Amino acid sequence: MEILGVAAGGTAVEGEYLLDSAAAPTGQRFSGLEATFDGATFRYQAATGIGAGWSRWEIGAGGGR
Repeated sequence: MEILGVAAGGTAVEGEYLLDSAAAPTGQRFSGLEATFDGATFRYQAATGIGAGWSRWEIGAGGGR
């Protein structure tokens, strides 16, 4: 099964992945996600008491900052 993407102008393109991480706008998409969610994530993490020297498992991903 091939995944459909969307070309410029909103037309469906067969065989292209819509959120391809190699696509040019990927950096902008990750930056937008970071701007939206990083603040809340850091506040939540601070509230749990996790500190220096603790190990954590990263479930989500972003731009790697």
